[in-house]
Amino acid sequence: MGIMLVYDVTNDKSFENIKNWIRNIEENASADVEKMLLGNKCELTDKRQVTKERGEQLAVEYGIKFMETSAKSSINVEEAFYTLARDIKAKMEKKLVRKYESYHILQEIKTDFDCPNIDYSVISTHISAINML
Repeated sequence: MGIMLVYDVTNDKSFENIKNWIRNIEENASADVEKMLLGNKCELTDKRQVTKERGEQLAVEYGIKFMETSAKSSINVEEAFYTLARDIKAKMEKKLVRKYESYHILQEIKTDFDCPNIDYSVISTHISAINML
């Protein structure tokens, strides 16, 4: 899953609200949701209230990607969606690889240490916990 947090570069209040949105996401969304910060209306340079540097700084603070866009002028809109989609895909692929590796580790344990006293469900739970990291 992915979320684009969009503020209006000509409206400082919309930028300040981003912190509230991020807090809401952290409280209510999946911990591994991909987030991206977008400063929209970047073509309106004469009305700008939020500098690009402030947007970049906020993105760094929260460890998320940042981009300035203009829906009206079609600046970076497609790029933003493609970037977020690529990041989501990469995260999903990484999870699949970890699950695949965990499955094979569990199979090796079952094969190498075939013992009636081993509770494989406990081992499986530990591997699942590792996969969540």
